[in-house]
Amino acid sequence: GAVESDLEPLLSRWGIKLEPGKIAADQDFATRINMPGGGNRDPLSYVVWLQLPKEGMNRDDAITGGLDEVLIASAGVLQPVEGRTTTIEPLIQTSTNAALLPVDVVRDARDPRSLITGFVSGGKKLTLAARITGPVASAFPDGPPKPDPQAPAAAAGTSAATEPGYGATARPPLAQSASPINIVVFADCDVMDERLWADVQDMGGQQVIRARADNGNLLLNTAENLAGADSLVDVRSRGEVGRPFLVIEDLQRAAEAKFLARQDALESQLNETEARLNTLSAGGTGANGAVVDAQSRAAIAEAQAQISATRKELRDVQRNLRQDIDDLERLLRMVNIALVPIAVAIAALIVAAWRRHRRTRRRIA
Repeated sequence: GAVESDLEPLLSRWGIKLEPGKIAADQDFATRINMPGGGNRDPLSYVVWLQLPKEGMNRDDAITGGLDEVLIASAGVLQPVEGRTTTIEPLIQTSTNAALLPVDVVRDARDPRSLITGFVSGGKKLTLAARITGPVASAFPDGPPKPDPQAPAAAAGTSAATEPGYGATARPPLAQSASPINIVVFADCDVMDERLWADVQDMGGQQVIRARADNGNLLLNTAENLAGADSLVDVRSRGEVGRPFLVIEDLQRAAEAKFLARQDALESQLNETEARLNTLSAGGTGANGAVVDAQSRAAIAEAQAQISATRKELRDVQRNLRQDIDDLERLLRMVNIALVPIAVAIAALIVAAWRRHRRTRRRIA
């Protein structure tokens, strides 16, 4: 089985905890993915893979203040603990349209739609990365853990008594930090995987990396900031990140939720009607023979008509899912494409009118 890490002894001293067995989900910042099998041409929101925009990052911190977008997949959630001696400053957070999902539910979800239809927003932001500052007590006040007596013998020339932290000459362990800590904690390790945020292409035998998000700069900013060197944080160049049409994305999410809810209702109705039809078809004639037979035929015909109507409505729902969105998207793209030349033309007309007015005034003078 998979081996899970447990940093609880350290995290609890730092005044923070990782929600056990939970994954952050967010409908507003969800990444849109293509459905397996290609049956639906429209991508769907995968609520546990997050595209976090500027709104999800702390704009006042040197690490995240200059970033545009960060991609995070299946992240945990950090929570402050009671009685902490540290200050917890969120660096990256979800939107308020977020929820904590059990790991088992996400792992067993074969269809991303199931995570959308069962989504219940918690109405508050979830912290995915945080800066921790302040004094802390040691997680190991009695010194390093003692060596396992069952462990293999130490290498020649060394022994447990000569290891750092043991023996008569060892320094006494610190019960408290000598100075306030400054630590950054991420509830996700995939943020470092370049497959998540970079496109690697082979050009002329050389690999060229094009960033799709600011994950690389996030890590560099963190390293430089913790090392006490922020000189490059503000001037570091960033790869271009796509600027989405936010209005269209909001409409897509709303239409998607409405579509999936109606589709589930229609599919449930279709299954019930087909089950009733199978029951009617399997039934025999009773003592009243022709009467029961006529009633059965009428019920079967009614069920078949209902199945046909439900399937037609289901096809209509699937076909019309993006009709309004496509119309608006075409309009917005047309406006964006035509806006610059129209603005230039208007400016040229204004300048020409102004020059004509000046020439007229000069002739009059």
